[in-house]
Amino acid sequence: MAIKKITVCAVLTALGVVLAEIVPAVKTPIIQISFYFVPIALAAMMYGASYSVIIAALIDIIGTLTMGVGAFNPIFTVTAALNGLIFGAFLYRGSKLSTKNDSLDSIITAFLSATLITLILNSFNIALITYVDKGVTLGERWIALMFPTRILQWSVMFPLQAVVMVLLKKLVLPRLSFLTPARAKI
Repeated sequence: MAIKKITVCAVLTALGVVLAEIVPAVKTPIIQISFYFVPIALAAMMYGASYSVIIAALIDIIGTLTMGVGAFNPIFTVTAALNGLIFGAFLYRGSKLSTKNDSLDSIITAFLSATLITLILNSFNIALITYVDKGVTLGERWIALMFPTRILQWSVMFPLQAVVMVLLKKLVLPRLSFLTPARAKI
């Protein structure tokens, strides 16, 4: 089973890099709207938080080093890993935080991911490295960046993630049951 898990995780990581870097719907240095979350969600659903954290971090590292817009910044890898943790905490049936209600778990995950990671942490991270100007505070940069642009990304990604994760749980995951441990009870 270990070789199968490693292989599936490698494929999910590669798929994540492709979805994040090669075929995003919208990608600018400030806004990214894509389906990069799908492999992370699948890893979380099939194997739990530890796998989704690693895959999310690897997608960020490999994507940035091979095809990224800017230089590698480990603070974005930390937020990617936190995103994987959120996915694993709510989407894995064996998790203590999972409600065992697929729709509710997907909505909670999408809301926390879009709000905590995309809107707050990544906006703050971008504000740290951009708009450096004398006399403009970090808080002013964060607010100036967050409201006009990141709210737009949040308003697209939150419902998109929620709907796609519900569909993954109900339609895709049952067809992938041969890749999951028997105890996961999909």
